Amino acid sequence: KHTRNTRLNAPSPVNKQQKVALAREREMQAKSEHYIDSIIKDYEASLRRTEFLDRVKKKARDQADIIARRDHLIQFKKFEAEKELDQKSRRMRKQSQEERLLKDLIDKSIQQQKQKMLDERKEAKERRDEIIRRSAERQQAAQNYYQ
Repeated sequence: KHTRNTRLNAPSPVNKQQKVALAREREMQAKSEHYIDSIIKDYEASLRRTEFLDRVKKKARDQADIIARRDHLIQFKKFEAEKELDQKSRRMRKQSQEERLLKDLIDKSIQQQKQKMLDERKEAKERRDEIIRRSAERQQAAQNYYQ
C-alpha cells in the first residue's frame, strides 16, 4: 500500500513534463505580455513626445509668425511714414517754388510800377519844365513887346 500510494502521489513523468511545459508556456506568455506592454508604453511615450514636440514647434512657428507680422507692420508703418514725409517734402518744395515764382512776379511787377512812376514823374517834370519854359518865353515875349 505504501509504495502504491507513493507512486500515485508522485507525479507521473508525462504529467511532470506537461506541467513544466505549461509553466514554461505561462512564463513565456507572461514575458511576451510584459514585452508587448513595454512596447506599447514605449510607443505611447513616443507619441506623447512627438505630440509635445509638435506643440512646441507649432508654438515656435506661431511666435515666429507673430514676430514676422509685427516686423512687417513696423516696416509698413516706416514705409508709410517715409512716403508721407517725402510727399510733404515735395509739397513744401512745390509750395516754395510757387512762392518764389509769386514773389518774383510781385517783385517784377513792383519794379515795373516803380519804373512807370519814375517815367511818369520824368514826363510830368518835362511837361512842367516845358510849361514853365513856354510861360517864361511868353513873359519874355510880352516884355519885349511892351518895351
